[in-house]
Amino acid sequence: TGKSTDLAIEGSGFFVIRDGNTLMYTRAGNFDLDEEGYLVVPGSGLRVQGLDLAAGVDGKLTDIRISEGTTHDPDPTTKVEFANNFDVEVAAGTEITTPFEIYDSLGRLHTIEITFTKGVDNSWAWTVDGATESGTLTFNDKGQIEGTTSTNITCNFPGAAVQTIALNFGAVTGAAGETSLSVAYRNGAPQGSLKSYSIDGTGKVIGEFSNGMIRDIGQVAMARFANPAGLMKTGNTAFVESNNSGLKQIGQA
Repeated sequence: TGKSTDLAIEGSGFFVIRDGNTLMYTRAGNFDLDEEGYLVVPGSGLRVQGLDLAAGVDGKLTDIRISEGTTHDPDPTTKVEFANNFDVEVAAGTEITTPFEIYDSLGRLHTIEITFTKGVDNSWAWTVDGATESGTLTFNDKGQIEGTTSTNITCNFPGAAVQTIALNFGAVTGAAGETSLSVAYRNGAPQGSLKSYSIDGTGKVIGEFSNGMIRDIGQVAMARFANPAGLMKTGNTAFVESNNSGLKQIGQA
């Protein structure tokens, strides 16, 4: 239908809906969000059931809620990749400082600097302000980096968790030409609020957040019965289980 809350079942199975403490089952998938963000059957307010992602236990049911208040935790930076070139012709002792930004575990953005100092050969020693780690980049006679291209530094910002960040220099060269070191990639993000959502073919409710992150925020539950013809009808499109239907088996599409 083009409506993100309208769902359809291919094959066997039933959506699970809840009326108080009573579970019912339906193959009709025209649902809406109520004022509180719960996925419901229009007109009745019966809540669609999903698998409890937080519990991590198959079969435990919970109301599916897609709320504007849903947030994504900050994602602290764990990787920074550098690229471009160090000019092999510059004099020994020349210093190049490059700032880069990282997020801590609280979602705060910090700008720190990495300083490179040219050695007597085609090498550059580096230090990072606020970190105890240091190292040296050495380039061969083709301007290609030799040895380890990645190393870890540790950052400890007030109030935030200690974080380890991998610095990768694999795309840096040491050849003749302009020095133009830059940050090619940096992960991490601040806290984000729910911007949009979709429900895929397996019933996963996928949230896209304002910080660019994507994660599952729900999973539509499916009920199956050994003898679905034995279900008892209640209302126009809903059923309840009976002795003839057998017990429900809860899972996903």
